Amino acid sequence: MIAFAAGGGLLLAGASLTALLRYRRRQFRQRRPGRTIGSTPPELVHVERALLEAGSVGSADVTWLDQALRALVQALARFDGARLPDVVAVCMTDDVLTLVLTEPALEAPEPWTVEPAGTRWSIRRDDPLTYDEQQRAYFFAPFPMLASVGYTAEGEHWLVDLERVATLSLSGDVERCLNLARFLAAELAHNTWSEMLQVTLVGFGQELAQINPDRLTYTDDVEKAIAVIDSQLESVTEAMHIADVDVLSGRLRDVGGDAWAPHVLLIAPDVAKDDAGLERLMAAIQQQRGRGAVALVLIDDPDLGDAARWQLTVDEAGVLSVPALGLELIPQQVPADEAAQLAELLALAAVTGDRPMPPAHGDKPWDEHADACGGLRVDPSRAARLRPSGAAGADDVPVSGLADTSPCLTNSVLPLSEQTYLDRAATTEQDLQALAPATDAGIRHQVEAADPALDADLADWADPSCPRPKLTLLGPVEVRAQGTLPERNPRRQFYTEIVAYLATRPGSVTSERYATAI
Repeated sequence: MIAFAAGGGLLLAGASLTALLRYRRRQFRQRRPGRTIGSTPPELVHVERALLEAGSVGSADVTWLDQALRALVQALARFDGARLPDVVAVCMTDDVLTLVLTEPALEAPEPWTVEPAGTRWSIRRDDPLTYDEQQRAYFFAPFPMLASVGYTAEGEHWLVDLERVATLSLSGDVERCLNLARFLAAELAHNTWSEMLQVTLVGFGQELAQINPDRLTYTDDVEKAIAVIDSQLESVTEAMHIADVDVLSGRLRDVGGDAWAPHVLLIAPDVAKDDAGLERLMAAIQQQRGRGAVALVLIDDPDLGDAARWQLTVDEAGVLSVPALGLELIPQQVPADEAAQLAELLALAAVTGDRPMPPAHGDKPWDEHADACGGLRVDPSRAARLRPSGAAGADDVPVSGLADTSPCLTNSVLPLSEQTYLDRAATTEQDLQALAPATDAGIRHQVEAADPALDADLADWADPSCPRPKLTLLGPVEVRAQGTLPERNPRRQFYTEIVAYLATRPGSVTSERYATAI
C-alpha cells in the first residue's frame, strides 16, 4: 500500500494495526471452543502484510504521541490554575515531539521544555514520561482532532489540530486533496489519542464507511450533516456558558463530561450543498474565540474556501503548502482503492465469528489425526455413536482414559463424566464434543502408532539434564538449549524469535521468506 510503503503514513499504519490486533484478540476471546477465527481473504493478504510491516514501526510513534499528551494532562491536573497549552499543530521526528501553540505559555511540567518565545513545547523520546496507565480513564484526551497532513524528506511528520483551526479548506489538485482528506478520516477513525470523536464524510469516502462505524459516518445529505454540526456547536457553546469554562479546561478538569465530544465534518467538491447553510455554520464556528469541539474541512470549494481560517493547497507536483505554519510538505495520501482495502480488512476483523478448525497441514504421521492446533480430530458422527446421550463417559474407565482396550468402551481425556461438566461448568455438549471428543480403542491405537516416541519425548521434556533443545510456545516464548546466554544479552529475544519462527514451520522456508519475516 502506497500510504504505508511511502514512509509518511506511519501514524495511520500504527493506529490501524493497533485496531486490527484489538479486533483479532476479541475474535479469539469470543470464538467457540475448538474453532478458530476466519483467515484474511487472499485479495487482502498484501494489505495486511503492508500494515504489519509499517504498523510495527508506527505503533511506537502512536504510543509515544498518545502517552505524551495524556501524561501532559495528568501532570497539569495536579496543579490548581494550570491550563493546557492551546495547541494548533504537532511536529514529530524520530527523537523529538514538539507542540506548536497559538499563544505563548512559558510554564510547562517536566520533562517538557519551552522555547524562549513560549510558543513551542518539546519532549524527547528518551525523556521519562509521568504517564500512568491506571489514571487513563479519569482524564479526557486533550487534543482529539490532531491529524497528520504531511511530512518532510528529513523525517518531520506534521499534524494539525483541526479543532483549533476550526475551518480549513483544501484546494489545488482535486484528486490529491481528496486523497489527503481520506487520509485524515482514516487516521481519525482509529487513533488512540481521541475519545468520543465523530467523523462525518459528505459526498466522498463511502469506501471508508465500514472502517469504524462507531466513529466514522458517510452521508450524501449535506443539509442533515450541517444541522448535526450546528446543533453540536450550540450544545458546546451552552455548556461553556453554564460551566464557565472553555473546552480545554473542561477536558482538563472533567467539567461537563461528554459535552466536549469532538465532531469533524469533511465535505467533498461538487456535492449538492446548501451554501447559505454552510455560510451560517462557518460564521458560527468562527465567532468562537477558541475551540468549539467541532471542525469543518472543505475540499475544493472556490466559493467558501477563502473564508476558512486556514487554506492548504496541494499542487500538481504533490507539494502541500501550509501558509499558517510556513511549511511545504509531502502530503499524506490514501487513494480510494487503498482506502477501501484498508476499511475492508479492519471491518472483517471487527466482525465476531469463527469457523471449524482446519486439519493439520504437516507431513508427520500424527497430523492425519490432528487439527491445526494439535487437537484430536474425530468424525462427529462416530463420536456421537460412541458417546450416546446420558453416557457416563470417563467415570467408567481409569483416569488415564485411553488405557482400556475394550472395543466398545468410550474413551475421553476428561477425568469425570460428561454430565458432571454439563451440570457444574458453563459448557455445552457441543463444547465437550469439540474439546474432548469420545474415542474408541481403534482410534487410540492409531494415534499411538503414529507417534511411538511420544512417551520418550515427554520424559525428555521433563528432564532438565536432557541436552535436546526445547521451545515453549504456550505462555512466554522460551528456548532452552545447550550452552549459556546471559539473560540481559541484547540478542537473546532476537535468537528466540528466530528459533520460534523456524520451529513453527516444519515445511521449512526459503531464505527470502525468512529475511522478509525476520
